[in-house]
Amino acid sequence: MSKRVVYMFHSIGQLSANDSADIHYNFSTTKFFQLLQMLGNEVSSIERSMNIDNDCNAVIGFDDGHISNYNIALELADRNYGNADFFINPSTIGQKDYMSWSQLKELDDLGMSIQSHGLDHVYFSDLSAALQTYQLEKSKAIIEDKLSSPVHLFAPPGGRFNEQTLEACHHAGYRAIAHSAPDNWTDSTSFLIPRVPVHSMDSAYSLYSFTRDRSFCLQRMRLAYQLKLWVKQALGNNRYDRFRSQVLGV
Repeated sequence: MSKRVVYMFHSIGQLSANDSADIHYNFSTTKFFQLLQMLGNEVSSIERSMNIDNDCNAVIGFDDGHISNYNIALELADRNYGNADFFINPSTIGQKDYMSWSQLKELDDLGMSIQSHGLDHVYFSDLSAALQTYQLEKSKAIIEDKLSSPVHLFAPPGGRFNEQTLEACHHAGYRAIAHSAPDNWTDSTSFLIPRVPVHSMDSAYSLYSFTRDRSFCLQRMRLAYQLKLWVKQALGNNRYDRFRSQVLGV
């Protein structure tokens, strides 16, 4: 396959008061469609790109199942822009700020890819091997039962996983892990698929530049990711989250 960029979005558009979405990953609707225009108004999902060889150099996905993803998905389908992956936690579906199973079924019928983000939004690197296996198998079973579509992909919450996660995913029948380490996706058979996390302050052009020969942009993002990873490992997940909240004021 050719070099592709896998963009990782979360919520899109204006958030309601006291919304559960992380505002630092909330992306503007205007900038989202500006990016699509730069990309040629054609994108694909990881699942489709793994199964069908196409010319899309951009792949998009959404983590968490936020309600804003529903309207974006409908617009993608209505404008024939392509499809996307939606990584969800079955335990939050139907709750405040999240899509319902009927909405997810509608997206599935439109050709969108509904995949696992774990049963709950928990850091897999904090879980035992047994709990990781439970999270992976249970979430997969629920989604497949509700939507009658296979689940092949797993995106670890917070991008945090370990060697036990790899083993548990293989055992549970997953084909790949879509993680948060920024890089280009160059091998459709790879079990680990890199993604570019999208932040609220990113511009459409800066995101588009990752599809061009702008290696310095990607290198800068890799360095920032490695620094954050080092801090997470040094502090531990809970202390890192408290530190992040203090710094960002959330």
